[in-house]
Amino acid sequence: MVPAAWSGGARSSYAKDFQKPSIYDQTARLDRANNLGVNDALHACGQYLDTLATRHGLTVVDYGSILNRLNDRLQSRDPAATIVGTDRVHPGPTGHFVMTYQFLKSTGVQPPGSVRCAAPPEGWPSC
Repeated sequence: MVPAAWSGGARSSYAKDFQKPSIYDQTARLDRANNLGVNDALHACGQYLDTLATRHGLTVVDYGSILNRLNDRLQSRDPAATIVGTDRVHPGPTGHFVMTYQFLKSTGVQPPGSVRCAAPPEGWPSC
């Protein structure tokens, strides 16, 4: 349930939303073992969720697309950079921030009036 202060016209329950998986970073140049193909499999799972959501009229929160785009931008400047941790799987604070942003945006939740969105860093999505 979303607190009344955060409802902003959004549905009060997110039980009918699908959340696509986060990414597995198979492109960063890290010392950690790389299981090539994992991110592709996660993307395929996300496409299946799109099919189900369309069939049943549900919302999809897509973490993979935004994280992949940001990861691509990071790695164009530094091939060892990653939006997820050095384990290639678990997002750190920045990755969790991006996922939270994507969840709120996708589900239509508006921040309370006391929260204002600052201009994002170059290359980041706008509010």
